[in-house]
Amino acid sequence: RTWQTRLLRIIVNPAMILAWGFGLWLIHLDTVARGASFLLEPWMLTKLLGVLLLSGWHGFLAGQRRRIAAGTSKYSGR
Repeated sequence: RTWQTRLLRIIVNPAMILAWGFGLWLIHLDTVARGASFLLEPWMLTKLLGVLLLSGWHGFLAGQRRRIAAGTSKYSGR
């Protein structure tokens, strides 16, 4: 395996899963304590949009790594 694969599987994917898990847990705790109204605040909507965009970018890059390794990508590893 390449170092990119090990980095993705050992560090990046678990970190993203933990970040999502803890984030959803914190949202749950705040919802129980204060109600769900904070989810519609502009700062929270911006934060949630950023998380979704970063997660999408992560998925795109993971897919590109897979395609480059298989030799089916229009991009090179460089």
